[in-house]
Amino acid sequence: MTPTPAPLLTFDPTLSIETTGDLSELAGAPQDFVDFVASMLGAADTCSVTVGVDAVDPAGWAVGFWEACGGAATIWKRTDVGWVEVAGSQDLWSCDDLEAAKVPPELLTSRTGKPSLCYDTDGTQPYDGQ
Repeated sequence: MTPTPAPLLTFDPTLSIETTGDLSELAGAPQDFVDFVASMLGAADTCSVTVGVDAVDPAGWAVGFWEACGGAATIWKRTDVGWVEVAGSQDLWSCDDLEAAKVPPELLTSRTGKPSLCYDTDGTQPYDGQ
């Protein structure tokens, strides 16, 4: 019997993490992701850091934003070396970036139920993971 995968955790509205005291709001998220977010909170020397989280897939994906003296929507992935940013944008996602990272489409549709849009040389299109 195949184990059932853990469900995608979604936060609506977006969860904003500004201090380590806010980390408890990530209850149910993988501990290594919580630790990763905690490490980002002290990453900027001159600006305060806010990490926003829209969704976390316990299989090793998360989507949200990272902000410190500027910012961007961000997709993170668990790798052999820990959590890393695989895509970031202040506009639409690049279809090439999403496809190269093999971002699961359901991660990006988790809050709206609608396909996320991305752009490529043909213009704007729904991202379906293909």
